[in-house]
Amino acid sequence: MPTVPSHGPLGFLIADMPATLKDALWSFYEKFGAAARQPEGYPPESTGINAHEVPTTLVFFDLDMVR
Repeated sequence: MPTVPSHGPLGFLIADMPATLKDALWSFYEKFGAAARQPEGYPPESTGINAHEVPTTLVFFDLDMVR
């Protein structure tokens, strides 16, 4: 089984977030805050993540879009 490097030339790159994206995300957070979080609802027998120890949530970024 191949291993995935965690950093370096073959792994991920830490880069600054573009200002337009950062501003949009910050504006969304200021508008909705914690109210934007929805429970993800993993089954209790799931072992993929530790949802039984830490509640997992989703944030839908289209809450303020006109439909």
